[in-house]
Amino acid sequence: MRLYKFSPFLVIALAVLLVTLSSTNQPNAHAKPLPSLIERSSLQSPPMSSPFTIIARPDNRFFLDPKAAYNSNRGEFMVVWIERTGAGESTIAGRRVSLNGHAIAEDFVIKPEKKDQHNYQIDLVYVPAHDQYWAVYAQENNNGPSDIWVKIINWDGRILSGSSVDIDSDDDDYPDIVYNSLDDRILVVYRHHISSDRDDIIAKYAQAENVVWSNEVEVAGGNNLENETPDAAYNWYRNNYLIAYQKETGSHEDIAGKIVSSDLSSIGSEISITPLGSTPDQDDVKLSAGQDEYLAVWVEQHSTTKAALWGRRISGDGTLHPYIKFAQDDDWRRYLPATAYGDGGRYLTSWRDIEGSNPYNIGGYFLRQGMDNLEGDRFYIEHNQYSQDQPSVACGYLIPCLVAYTDYYPYEVPTEFSIRGRLVGQRYTMLPFVIK
Repeated sequence: MRLYKFSPFLVIALAVLLVTLSSTNQPNAHAKPLPSLIERSSLQSPPMSSPFTIIARPDNRFFLDPKAAYNSNRGEFMVVWIERTGAGESTIAGRRVSLNGHAIAEDFVIKPEKKDQHNYQIDLVYVPAHDQYWAVYAQENNNGPSDIWVKIINWDGRILSGSSVDIDSDDDDYPDIVYNSLDDRILVVYRHHISSDRDDIIAKYAQAENVVWSNEVEVAGGNNLENETPDAAYNWYRNNYLIAYQKETGSHEDIAGKIVSSDLSSIGSEISITPLGSTPDQDDVKLSAGQDEYLAVWVEQHSTTKAALWGRRISGDGTLHPYIKFAQDDDWRRYLPATAYGDGGRYLTSWRDIEGSNPYNIGGYFLRQGMDNLEGDRFYIEHNQYSQDQPSVACGYLIPCLVAYTDYYPYEVPTEFSIRGRLVGQRYTMLPFVIK
């Protein structure tokens, strides 16, 4: 047996043909992209991609805010999402997705429906030492202050008994969760609202083995400081974290961060990822970790008709690298960035793309580890007359990444929602070819 390198486009073309022939049987089959959008756009198709996967089909429920994680033990993904069931109620559900882009088994309920209970801002991480997923989310009851909850999910979607933990109930939101592989710890960071002019960034961790939580630690806070939307990434090379957040200084919003030790005993000096007090405002930062470095991406708010996407690498010791312009064009708004590391040493960054009053679409870019120049062309992960929103990215190191997102129609007043996904990568596909 010998291995021959085949262009992925031949494989993709055959897969797309099969999907096209069968699309009339799918309740959410998509029509062709709008010609006007294609003519005005410079974005290309993904470098190597699978057919689209319908993870959750529309059935008169509102599916929102998916989050994905990769299971390195079993070679599959899990996607979780919010299901809005009423004016004040929402539940959490999930489903497994295979490496060939197919949804596995049926979806499952993570957080059942409860009257006047709203669950939102979910995040997900895989814990390989225990073959589990940990989900964190904000929960609001009867329109009161929100709490931070954690649930532990077995690899097959089964909720582990006694795993639901309310880790903070003081008016908290925007949780993020990461796994520390060296110490087998789970880190959760979130915003703690104190007053109209003060919001702190809080962190605490649990040992995955016994689910014992540490005391909370203030990462960023102080009077007349509003710190919001935290995100964290783990650096196994140095066994520490970078925690980044949106910092409001006066009338300006900037991006800052701190390097934090694995046991939260050491909080580093604040790093100005963007210049403090600069204009325009910077917000909604997201992080991913490569090999002894991080990538931060964020939104730059120019006006109501223009929002750009920028980023920069940050070395493990906190050294800042040059800015990277992902997308900046007049009459285009880029929001909700998501980024992950994998695909043979690359970061995949995705975001919601809006041109004028047209439907939302999902754009993407690759960046190599250690580089400050984007790789290849900017591309669409999906682009048509439906609207795509709220992307999430999950990657394994030597496999393509899964981009999961909300898909809805019509975009003016949505009535049909689904969760879709697509595998996207830059690596060639190696197929076995038997000669004799």
